[in-house]
Amino acid sequence: MKDYYARRDVRQEIIDFCRGRWVALEGEEAERRTFIRYWDREHTKPLTINAERDIDEIFRRFFWLKPRTFYASASIYKSLDNPQTLETPDSIAATTPTFDVDCERGDFKDVMSVVRLVVDELAKLGVSRSVYILWSGNGAHVRIHERAFSRNLLQRYNPLDAAYAIVAYVLKRIAKNVEQLSRERGASLKVENLMDIKRVFTAPLSLHRRLDLAAVCIKPSEIDDFNLSWASPESPRHNQAWRDFSEGEADNAAQIALTEIPGYFAAASDVKIVVGEEKTRATRESPRAAAIGRFQIMALLQAARYYILFGDLDRAKSFGLNRAIFYAWAKKRGTTTTRRREAPRPAHETREKLVARIGDEQAYLSSDGWFAIGGDVQTPRDYDREIASRIERLIPYEEAWAKAVEYVRSFDRKVLESQRDFYEKVYQPVRDKFLREA
Repeated sequence: MKDYYARRDVRQEIIDFCRGRWVALEGEEAERRTFIRYWDREHTKPLTINAERDIDEIFRRFFWLKPRTFYASASIYKSLDNPQTLETPDSIAATTPTFDVDCERGDFKDVMSVVRLVVDELAKLGVSRSVYILWSGNGAHVRIHERAFSRNLLQRYNPLDAAYAIVAYVLKRIAKNVEQLSRERGASLKVENLMDIKRVFTAPLSLHRRLDLAAVCIKPSEIDDFNLSWASPESPRHNQAWRDFSEGEADNAAQIALTEIPGYFAAASDVKIVVGEEKTRATRESPRAAAIGRFQIMALLQAARYYILFGDLDRAKSFGLNRAIFYAWAKKRGTTTTRRREAPRPAHETREKLVARIGDEQAYLSSDGWFAIGGDVQTPRDYDREIASRIERLIPYEEAWAKAVEYVRSFDRKVLESQRDFYEKVYQPVRDKFLREA
């Protein structure tokens, strides 16, 4: 393992892809899948790779994990110094549009047939030189080089918005062909739009987390010739031309896509796009399911958190909506809610007696005891209107509340009293599937 990552060619590919991205590391020794994303236990320094010394430091510092697989964020950031900024739109400098192609039985020929559909559709939209394919082990990623978007386009659209829209638009156009191919091959084939502000994808020449295969890149002209021997770690056949791009090549496709598909910050919290499989999960979720997004899940789980800690149901509703607005403001500058919200006021503008402490977290209170943010008060009635009523469109709210309390109660009190632990251990793992699973 370490010998493989000591190779200069392997290191250079990983460094060049990871530079400016938020890195994630997975090891072979973990009892369950574990991602390391920070240099320190306090989560103040996001993991980065910009030079060979960073790879050496990873093997030195995380030797106990036996590092095996390197991932990096879909987005390149303007700065990775402050982890608090990594979920804000303005922190993103560029994003790599990525189509995730999978086959249940892992047949590379079936996967490449779907890859061909994606590549051909992109070519129709004028995107070809900037396209490459990464064989990830059991499937493939079709990627568009992030610099295929011009600076002019990225001054008008957020990079993640453009990337999300172009992937969603292409999936919409090829959905029927993927479904037909699945039926013809008798295989469960699918393509997913997994573009997300914290999503990570495999770095070129990284080893697969379980299989003895390297993540090799190929160009569209090599699709028909590809076979699994190319991914051998001993002698990977890897095309370094994944770096090739034509600036502005993807501009027209992105603009067309954005006229039909909302960008990530408008749609991704409510929409996950998957095409293919024998039983296709529609390219968009049903209107009833779409009523439930991350905003509602955050509010529900935060309310359950407060209720378990303090036993006050009405204050729990106020707190749940307040925290959902806070995180939405931090991520989207307040565009999630139906009413315009102001940014939270700095602490020095609020008297201490109007601050409530929930473990290591604090939130502002109005004079009548409800939680407030930016001069706007969140009452239990507001929660019922903005959260409970939308959940009710999917399942009875009381059923959802009981499920939330049961789930949140399964965590230690220390986790519930920690803002970071609650977000990362309670909310984050279920934010896209809570209340949606059968």
